[in-house]
Amino acid sequence: MSSELQAALKAVEGAVYAENERGGEARAVVAEVGRLVGISLGAQVIGEVWAVANMQRVIKAVRDMRDSRDALIRENFALRKECQQLHRELDTIAEESSR
Repeated sequence: MSSELQAALKAVEGAVYAENERGGEARAVVAEVGRLVGISLGAQVIGEVWAVANMQRVIKAVRDMRDSRDALIRENFALRKECQQLHRELDTIAEESSR
C-alpha cells in the first residue's frame, strides 16, 4: 500500500470509527424498540439481521400498535358518548316517573 493511501486512510480513520459507533448505537435503539413491541430482529430474519427489510418489521409493529391505540381511543370516545346519552335518557325517565 502506498504511503499516500496509508496517509489518506489514517486521515479518515477517526471519522469512520465515529460513524460506525453511531450506526451501532442506532442499531441498538432499533433492537430495543423491537424488543418493546415484541419483535426479535434475530428471529424470522428477512435477509441479514440489520437489513432494512428486517428492521422495517419493527416499524410495522410500532405502526400496528399506534393504529390499535387510535382505534381504542375512537371506541372509547363512542362508548363515553353512548354512556352520556343513556344517562340523559335515565334522567328523563326518572324525572317523568317522579311527576
